[in-house]
Amino acid sequence: MSLLVPCSYCGARDRGKNAWLVWAWNRADGERVAYRQKLCVTCVATNLSPLLINAQEAPLSCPACHAGTENDMDPTFVTYIIPGWEKQQGEFATCGPCAVEIRNRAQTGADKLEDRLVGVGAAAPTQTSVSAWDALGLRPLR
Repeated sequence: MSLLVPCSYCGARDRGKNAWLVWAWNRADGERVAYRQKLCVTCVATNLSPLLINAQEAPLSCPACHAGTENDMDPTFVTYIIPGWEKQQGEFATCGPCAVEIRNRAQTGADKLEDRLVGVGAAAPTQTSVSAWDALGLRPLR
């Protein structure tokens, strides 16, 4: 929590830093959307932790309702920084109805982010010289 920057979700203000979360998903028309939230520890425990735990236990099940989504999923992604931790990422194989609920919570008090590939200064992703994919020895035909 922060005295100067309130929690995006509940509005709490207290000493210390908030966690930063960027939620992203692709709409039905294929457009990527992303929202940034700054959450207090209570809201992280409520809105993020259960999803991360459930997704780790059953990656191809909806982390909210536990329905199998292997053949019909509407994925939601999150990149987050918890104070004192490195940047982390989560992928959620959400079902349609739960995706709507999770995304509504992700937009609560959040800032909508511009498309990361549009605008001045947008750069193509960089690659390291050797990656796990390179180690497989599979190279695209040119």
